[in-house]
Amino acid sequence: HVLFRDTLGSIFENRGAKVRLAESYSEAVQRLSEEPFDCLLCDLLMEDFTEENARQVLSLAVESGARVLLMTASTDTNLLRRICSVGIHGCVYKTSSLSLMQKTVDYVMAGGTAFPPDLIRLRPEISAPALEALSEREARFLELLLKGMQNKEIADVTGTSDHLVKMILNSIYVKLGV
Repeated sequence: HVLFRDTLGSIFENRGAKVRLAESYSEAVQRLSEEPFDCLLCDLLMEDFTEENARQVLSLAVESGARVLLMTASTDTNLLRRICSVGIHGCVYKTSSLSLMQKTVDYVMAGGTAFPPDLIRLRPEISAPALEALSEREARFLELLLKGMQNKEIADVTGTSDHLVKMILNSIYVKLGV
């Protein structure tokens, strides 16, 4: 997606970033070997896409110390989970707003991790008994959180205050060991 890549590159250049663009995974591998990068924004479906190529480039970038963010229009959550498992720091859908993309990049560059809710799986050690320890209200809040709702949205849907939402979510995190 040349237009998307070039436009996004221009946006980040205008924000003061030094941008290097690659049209393919093989070109990305070459660029990664030539100079260090602070951040790699990688489109999933480049012209020479294979799962192996994607995993190779993302792994190289992670190993080099770069913050790595996958950008994709793919809705294949199983493929995305496998690719994200190489240790990248985030994933954002191309259908997201420019504002969300920029905030996600900023958050990842500040040391955070950011993945869409549908790509997040509960850790295997969070067992059914741990989930059963949640009250009915906590389970409802967790369900809304996993749908990607923000605290304010959860408060609106449940008819509670933002402060109560934070308290309940904190209780959930403690019970699940998050």
